[in-house]
Amino acid sequence: MFKYILLFVLTLIPATTYGAQHDDVVGDATAIVNAKRIARGLKPFIPDPTLQDLCNSITYTRGIKLHNGHLRKTKNGPHFSTLTNFEGVGWGGLDMDGSEFHTCYYLDRFRGQDMKFWASYCVDDSGRSFYTIILKYAD
Repeated sequence: MFKYILLFVLTLIPATTYGAQHDDVVGDATAIVNAKRIARGLKPFIPDPTLQDLCNSITYTRGIKLHNGHLRKTKNGPHFSTLTNFEGVGWGGLDMDGSEFHTCYYLDRFRGQDMKFWASYCVDDSGRSFYTIILKYAD
């Protein structure tokens, strides 16, 4: 129970207290992802603001933990969600505006199905970037 309370407290830390190099620690990368998809001739995803809090929380947590991969997702864990079908994560260096965004799934075709999504990025104090995209099938 303690580790869930600790994670809950960490996600309540105001974004401006993390990362002296940025006023906004977690950035919106939805337009960046869709621009990259369109440039490659792929259909853009449909931004879904209902996924924003979950995506930003995952990205922020990965950033403060300096965690390259997926966070542990369990049925009772803090990032488990029945709302999403796919999660992609990535990381890079010295990408202060998210323009180098890259994760699994962001260039997938999904057999022509419409997908809703949210994508975000954050940068730690050293300039290392963390990217997250979550997707779900459109209704």
